[in-house]
Amino acid sequence: MKPDLHRSSKGPRSRGRVPVLRLLAVLVGLAVWLEAAMPSQAREYSVKAVYLLNFTRFGEWPSRAVEDARAPFVVGLVGHKPEAVAAISAVLKGKTTDAGRTLEVRVFDGVTSATGSCHLLYLGGSSPPDWPVVNAIVGDRPVMLVGESEAFAQTGGMINFILADDAVRFELNPWRAARAGIKLSGSLASVARLVRDKENADK
Repeated sequence: MKPDLHRSSKGPRSRGRVPVLRLLAVLVGLAVWLEAAMPSQAREYSVKAVYLLNFTRFGEWPSRAVEDARAPFVVGLVGHKPEAVAAISAVLKGKTTDAGRTLEVRVFDGVTSATGSCHLLYLGGSSPPDWPVVNAIVGDRPVMLVGESEAFAQTGGMINFILADDAVRFELNPWRAARAGIKLSGSLASVARLVRDKENADK
């Protein structure tokens, strides 16, 4: 399936979105402030949380993922240490998507319990997940899979956090997002390192 990338500097719903340069300025500014204000572990996950917030705002989930427009947008966390959970929760507390849905952070014991309950699932840890198990559980459900392990976005995930030049960056696999029915803004793609999995290598 061909990835659906909106070419505008704004996403599918323009209201409340910011041009990509402003997005970059916000992220860089926050990173500089966190560099001086927080311990390294908390700083890293606070920056990642800002990215997670923007992933919710620069992606468009299919209607089947939004049965109740008033229900919260759930960010699921699996495999994270308490300090990472605390940092992410602090940044996302009180935040909303562009559609006005409140972000709610939930911690799950595993992918099985999280899949039917969240819209974005962030798998922690540097070890790659058991992809046959994850793919069997998640399939093509409209869940944005985010990770932080080697080749995560090339082997089944959609977005993978990486550290480059002592800064948090991310890889993006738009083909995986397309399979799940999630439309991504061109602004998001423009600040990512685009990758493909083996299945789409020649497409």
